[in-house]
Amino acid sequence: MPGTRLRLGLLRSLPFARLVGLIAAFAKAEPSVSLELTEGNAAQLATLLERGRLDATITLFEQRSDRQTSAVLFREPYCIAAAVDHPLARRVRCRLAEFDGMAFVLRSDCEVQREAQRIFVANGIRPRILHRGASDERAIALARAGLALTLVPESLLCDGLAPITVDELDFGRRIALCWRAGAPEPVEQLHQFAVSQQWSGAATAGRLAVAH
Repeated sequence: MPGTRLRLGLLRSLPFARLVGLIAAFAKAEPSVSLELTEGNAAQLATLLERGRLDATITLFEQRSDRQTSAVLFREPYCIAAAVDHPLARRVRCRLAEFDGMAFVLRSDCEVQREAQRIFVANGIRPRILHRGASDERAIALARAGLALTLVPESLLCDGLAPITVDELDFGRRIALCWRAGAPEPVEQLHQFAVSQQWSGAATAGRLAVAH
């Protein structure tokens, strides 16, 4: 007999492999809930939620987000990802000027890409663009191979990559569970489950901070 349907949207720039374990744990804890998963960027998920085509999303928490229908799950910084043997990867912090002329991958799903580009331009820094694309997997692969650098949220770091902190690029994001008013009962079950999880375990080396 089919269970109660829960249509859940997932932010595409989240580390999906790490989310799978949490989703599987929820499915095991609530076997009567029938999950339907949809990926998208923050704007796409917000539109689907507003139109009633999704019941809940795990997505960016923005200033305009309604705190009555959302719960922040964790916070994380952005960094520039580099191969572990990259010369700048050995540094604790770097200055923006050091990236002038270096190869970068532009991730189309990067939520702070425009602001980062504005800061580069304002400081007269001109990186060389090796690749533009929507695939985080390809961006990470190019960075791990030492072919380019890429701006990522820290949760996308993996073995073979090192984070570079840049003073001028002080970006962060909050990830939240958001739902629509009048959403079906499984959303409250997901809400209670999600806020009870140790989200710090979802990041490389536990770098995600559980939100308070």
